[in-house]
Amino acid sequence: MAARMTGRRFTTGRTVRIATALAAVATAIVVPAALDSESALAVAPAAAAGHSYVVSTVAQLKARIPQLRAGDTLRLQPGTYNTGYLRYYASGANPTQTIARGTAARPITVTSVNPSRPAVLVGGFQLTGANYWHLTRLRFQAATAGLSALYMNNGVGWQVTYSEFWGADKTRSFANVAIAGSRGEPRAFVFAGNCLHGAAATNRGNTDQNIYLSFQGTAASGGSIARNIIWASPQGAAIKLGNGGVSGALGPWNVAVTNNTLASNGRQILFFGNVRNNRIYGNLFYKARTPFTHDPRTTQIYVAGRVGSGNVIKGNYGYGASMFSFDPTHSLHYGANTQSNAAAANPSFFSQNGCTAYRPTSRTAASFGRYGVIH
Repeated sequence: MAARMTGRRFTTGRTVRIATALAAVATAIVVPAALDSESALAVAPAAAAGHSYVVSTVAQLKARIPQLRAGDTLRLQPGTYNTGYLRYYASGANPTQTIARGTAARPITVTSVNPSRPAVLVGGFQLTGANYWHLTRLRFQAATAGLSALYMNNGVGWQVTYSEFWGADKTRSFANVAIAGSRGEPRAFVFAGNCLHGAAATNRGNTDQNIYLSFQGTAASGGSIARNIIWASPQGAAIKLGNGGVSGALGPWNVAVTNNTLASNGRQILFFGNVRNNRIYGNLFYKARTPFTHDPRTTQIYVAGRVGSGNVIKGNYGYGASMFSFDPTHSLHYGANTQSNAAAANPSFFSQNGCTAYRPTSRTAASFGRYGVIH
């Protein structure tokens, strides 16, 4: 039976169809199966000519990052870089940890020499105030106790694309990727085309996520989480929008979570606190794993208490949960969403558990998520 949260605590109802909404989509862009195609994502324009550097050792990598300037590109040779936890700041007293800022016309890019053999950074990577930095075609493994694979703090116009993140289940971190900030940042960021997996293996109860957005929102802050594949955070959410565990805490504003495939997570989206004007469109939700404390049912979207205004959930597809949304305070605005557990509604992925997996065989589900049309 299809189940959908419509205002009361647990309300069951018929499946909501969105064929009409799909017919209105003017542009259908299908992303190729592999993560090595940028044809369907908006990425930074080609950088104005800067310097290009190639590194092959951890020592070279650490030495070069603080030397990068607007327009520069740093390329990593194939291999594993056991970096430990790296922290860099746009302003600071330690020159070995201080980075320059890029510009919209001259971003600073860090990437792999060979996209088919992306470099693996083992430890953790933190950037604070990294305006117009672009991290792309890399692999990040969390390996430092209690810390995430990637921590992006503040910054304007940064992009993280076509990369892989995992390891938080081993470090017992609260997330594989953390996005934090204050005073109107981060702003105009893009996190797209990535894959994330292996989070929340602890038993702390819905506190560990694959992506944790905790920045203190303003009218100026916000960005895009688009066309990612996110799986295996069985004790937490694929994506959390909220700031800590303090009721009413100021959290993310103006984030578009669009066309992601979220599979086998405890819950897919978690809202908490004063979060506003976030848009959840065109996503494919598959198998929410975490039941309620005193109830065996599961939900794709969980609203923890009353949240801020202007959050809209529209044009998403869900399979494998007791209900689409648990929203007892009626905090969210809903357009047409599909939630069905009928056998015919199963996305029936060609394969699972991989960065090029989770492509649906179901024609209905194929319109949603990482490989679906733009919503």
